[in-house]
Amino acid sequence: MLLLITGKKNPILRSKNKEIKIITPNIKELISDMFIKMRECKGVGIAAPQIGKNLRLFVIEGLAFEDETRKGISKFKFEKIDKPNIKNGYAFINPIISKISKPYSDEIEGCLSITKKQGFVKRARRVNISAKNLKGQNFKLHASGFLARVLQHEYDHLQGILISDKWKKIKIKKQ
Repeated sequence: MLLLITGKKNPILRSKNKEIKIITPNIKELISDMFIKMRECKGVGIAAPQIGKNLRLFVIEGLAFEDETRKGISKFKFEKIDKPNIKNGYAFINPIISKISKPYSDEIEGCLSITKKQGFVKRARRVNISAKNLKGQNFKLHASGFLARVLQHEYDHLQGILISDKWKKIKIKKQ
């Protein structure tokens, strides 16, 4: 399936997103296609609204977990089940952020739906999130650092929030 990135002016990015009741083969195919599109665009995460689907779903590149963990910058811990892994990435179906911890930090972020711009966004350094994996099993994740930032960014997409709603200082990306 050919997926296109939804631009920031598309009303889909501001719409209410539907909970996924049953993880069908079509949902699994969509998740696989989302990973392909995210990697084509050199992103670390992508949410369903960004590809025109109003579903409570996002995927995150495995490198968001691994790179900073090795450096001791990010930490994460899964609870309850096996990691929701698919080809070195992670799918979050019907996610809910249950806890956002202080302190906060301002870091630069970009977004696949807002090209050529980046901005400083204030986010919590630690979050707890729960979701379902591809098997429909519930899991919890405690995350900090860059991973916590990515989780909050993708979760915002499911709430109809863009980084342009939150950023303080805009920087034009050099291509």
